[in-house]
Amino acid sequence: MFKNYRLLAQPVYDIRQKKIVMYELVVGKVGEKASSFIEEKNQMNTFFEENYSGFINWLQKELMKILAKKTYPKISINIRSSQFFHLETMKMFERLRTHNDKIIVEITEDLVRLPENKNHLTPMELDAFLYGKIRSLQAFGYEVILDDVGCGINSLERVTYYLPLISGFKISLEKFELNRIEPFIAAWKKFADENGKQVVLEHVKNETDSSVLLGMNLALQQGNWLDKVVKKRVS
Repeated sequence: MFKNYRLLAQPVYDIRQKKIVMYELVVGKVGEKASSFIEEKNQMNTFFEENYSGFINWLQKELMKILAKKTYPKISINIRSSQFFHLETMKMFERLRTHNDKIIVEITEDLVRLPENKNHLTPMELDAFLYGKIRSLQAFGYEVILDDVGCGINSLERVTYYLPLISGFKISLEKFELNRIEPFIAAWKKFADENGKQVVLEHVKNETDSSVLLGMNLALQQGNWLDKVVKKRVS
């Protein structure tokens, strides 16, 4: 059922130290050409929800294969808040806890889809439920970060609520030009520094943006442009 799906490794670079610090693993579907991959996020999420037990078993096996090879120093995986309503999710993390020092859990910004048996939850009860799940991940020894703050449900209010449980967060430049949201990024950077949290910038588009971010003391960066630069350096 999942033979056409793969985990794609997207490096996160420390620009100042000029090294890769971790790899984000993203689910992709094999395209018509064997070497091409498609990220149809909404369609894939619907398919995974409808076949969740099979999906989580596939994901666990793929992660175990990757961890056994010891190719990557550290990996991060994306988890939607809705996935915590499935018992299989926490069972997977319990089985993988022997590798907890190699795995970072990214809680995505996707809106929460409540199952029918949880429709009665108030916003406060939902927050408490999710807080408990993330605290369990922390108890298992996992590092947790929030993905794409300022987008979807990962607002400043939510980040503040989960602050005791997370080590940092990501900011995405995918849909924005840096010069238009630089004050936004600076505010998040200040907030992170005041609370001892790390910040990763995703979808860094070019050398100019990378240099500006480094000047803001934001050295952890991710993006296709950086991937090409590193490949040139090592080829």
